[in-house]
Amino acid sequence: MRVKRHFSLGALLGTGFAAIIAIGLLVAIFGRAELNNTSQHIEFYEKYHLTNLLSMQALKDNLNNATKATFIMVFQDDEKSQMEEEKLTELSIKRNDELVAQLQANVQDTDAQNMLNNFKATQVEYVNVVRQTVGLAKNGQMLDAQSLAVEKMQPLQIRLFEEISAMIQTQQASTTSAAAASTASARSAGDALLMIAAVAALLGIAIAWLFTRYIKRQLGG
Repeated sequence: MRVKRHFSLGALLGTGFAAIIAIGLLVAIFGRAELNNTSQHIEFYEKYHLTNLLSMQALKDNLNNATKATFIMVFQDDEKSQMEEEKLTELSIKRNDELVAQLQANVQDTDAQNMLNNFKATQVEYVNVVRQTVGLAKNGQMLDAQSLAVEKMQPLQIRLFEEISAMIQTQQASTTSAAAASTASARSAGDALLMIAAVAALLGIAIAWLFTRYIKRQLGG
């Protein structure tokens, strides 16, 4: 009988500890899942929203470099300098093509996508004018190149700047909204985890109290 009582007591203690461990494990699993969810929000925020903003600013910088290099070309007749400025212009155009392709893959907002499509169409027109201007300058037609740069290229640059600014404003609004959503999600997950931890602690206390009472009865206390 004593052996049976000791066996029952041992089984009871084992069950109690197993229950407490299981509760702790469930809390840990839930916490891990919520951390993963928060991590995904942060990764999405960094990959799309912040990267898009940086890419849009880079578009403006490259556009400014291409226009500046082209203007330098049309106001000087040194062949070597013209070649260097032409390389800089083409490099800036190439970088912007890559950035536009990247943005088209990453931009999620419909309005921003439409703005990007408009920018791309204007950029094609701008690049054609830039290359016409460069061609005239290389052929020594400096007055014609200067006229084209001032009358067509510069207005297109201003138009592209306006389109980029509009995209940046739209992306900033989307980024702010995403940041607010991520913060709210993290707070909600933290509150839920605290609640579950509190419930788990109460359950652990209740189980310990019940087992203590039962053990005392078994021992005749």
